[in-house]
Amino acid sequence: MTEIVPAIIGENFLEVSQKINQLEKLDGLVEWAQIDVMDGLFVPEYSWQNASDLEQVEGKIKLEAHLMLEEPENVLDDWLDACDRVIVHLEATNKLAEIIDKLDKLNQLEKRLAIAVLLQTDLAKLAPFMSKVKNVQLMSIATIGHHGEPLDKKVYERISFLRNQYPDVKISVDGGVNLSNAEKLIKAGADRLVIGSAIWKSKDISKAIQTFNALRRQN
Repeated sequence: MTEIVPAIIGENFLEVSQKINQLEKLDGLVEWAQIDVMDGLFVPEYSWQNASDLEQVEGKIKLEAHLMLEEPENVLDDWLDACDRVIVHLEATNKLAEIIDKLDKLNQLEKRLAIAVLLQTDLAKLAPFMSKVKNVQLMSIATIGHHGEPLDKKVYERISFLRNQYPDVKISVDGGVNLSNAEKLIKAGADRLVIGSAIWKSKDISKAIQTFNALRRQN
C-alpha cells in the first residue's frame, strides 16, 4: 500500500521540531516524516541543517533527511546518526558509488539510503547504481527547495519507466502532490507520496492526512 510521508521545511530547528510534534500527536496516522535540508548552493533556499539537534526529538515517527546539499558525503554520517534514512541527490555528488558501497558493507543500504533524481535528469543515469539501490525519490517539480510548486505531468511517465525497468525498487514522488493527482501517481506505480503544502496549508492537518490515507487504501 502506498505510504503518505509529510515533508517538513524549517528555517530553524524550532519550526522543524514543532512540525514533528504536530505529527506525533496524530495517533499514528503517519509512520515517516521527511525533513528537507537545504544549503543555499544545490538549491537557492537555505534551511536549518544541524543534524545533532534531532537528539532532542522524542517520538515514534521515523525521520528521513532529504539532503538538498552539494557534496552530501561530507555530512552523511551526521545525518545517518540523527535519522532513520538519508536521501542523497544523484546530481549533488560524484561519490555516489562510494556512499553506496559504504552503506552496503554495513548492511544498511536498503533501509537507510534513497537516491533522489531531479525532474530534468535522464533516468538512465541511475543504471550504474540500481543493482544495489532499492529506494529512489523522483522529484516531480521543476524547481525544488520550497513547497507549493505545481506537479509536472512528466513524472507519471518517469514513474512508469522506473517501475518497468526496476520492478522491485521503492519509488517515492516528491513535489506538488495533492488530492487531485495522488490517485494517478499511485496508479502509475508510486510507493510513497511525499506531501508538503497539501498537508501543512490545510486547515486541519489531521483531516488532510486522513483523506490521503483513505485515498491510498482505495487504490
